[in-house]
Amino acid sequence: MSYRADNGYYGYVNDTIQESYVQSFTIDDTTVQEISALWFPTLTEYDGGGLTATNPIVHFDLMVGNIPPEGLVLMEDEIIRYTGVTFAAVGVGDLTGCLRGALGSTKATHVNDTKMFFGSAFATIALGINAAAVTIQFSGLSKEDSLPETGVVQIRDAATNNEYVLYGGLIYSNAEKTAGYLTNCSRAYQGAPAAAVHAAGVALIFERRFFRREVATIYNNIATNVKLWVGHNLSLTNAGVNGVPILYGQSESFWLGSDPRFYVILEARGGSGNITIAEWR
Repeated sequence: MSYRADNGYYGYVNDTIQESYVQSFTIDDTTVQEISALWFPTLTEYDGGGLTATNPIVHFDLMVGNIPPEGLVLMEDEIIRYTGVTFAAVGVGDLTGCLRGALGSTKATHVNDTKMFFGSAFATIALGINAAAVTIQFSGLSKEDSLPETGVVQIRDAATNNEYVLYGGLIYSNAEKTAGYLTNCSRAYQGAPAAAVHAAGVALIFERRFFRREVATIYNNIATNVKLWVGHNLSLTNAGVNGVPILYGQSESFWLGSDPRFYVILEARGGSGNITIAEWR
């Protein structure tokens, strides 16, 4: 197994793993932290005055969640592809190597504090939905056939504070696979913001695509001689109650089943670690 620092992926020589994605978290010994094997679309804000339509560096602050080491970001109607991230402080940094106007979008200028939405693909709601809807019709997918079969989508709606939805199925409705339906939707995923009414034309931001998500492998790269306790029970403690131990420098794989959420806590004080989302061919 080898890790490529340039793109944040683990590669397996025997090719039994389709793809792995690394996410980093700060974990301590006093608070149980929930982490998810679903990569959530991330919200942050542009910072640095007016952004021209050609600038290859995009400065951000007020980051919420984790930013992939390379990927796509949506600013208003422009999609930007970036190849690197540098951090100046927690939640503050620069996207580098930016290709402006990616995936057929139009290069544009943006003012300070413009919202930035990170995802693997973007679409819009084709038919308005109410707060109880469990099917979401979409259109205008930015890249054909690019959605996870199941996953998390963020509804970019300023009036309702960007609701997260976990969808359980995907049906394409055209030959180009740029339109279709998200089915078996769990609204207001993980509790907040609340499920709301959303009009046609509101943007949808999708997580990174995994073809068959079955296994999550969690690595303890946090603190020497300190156990990382992992479990599916919120009552996990730093003494190991309701948890499985992972020693420093080691890992443990978990079948995801129907619950992509994990709870983690350190045995003692540490720092940052990572979780790798793996899927089997």
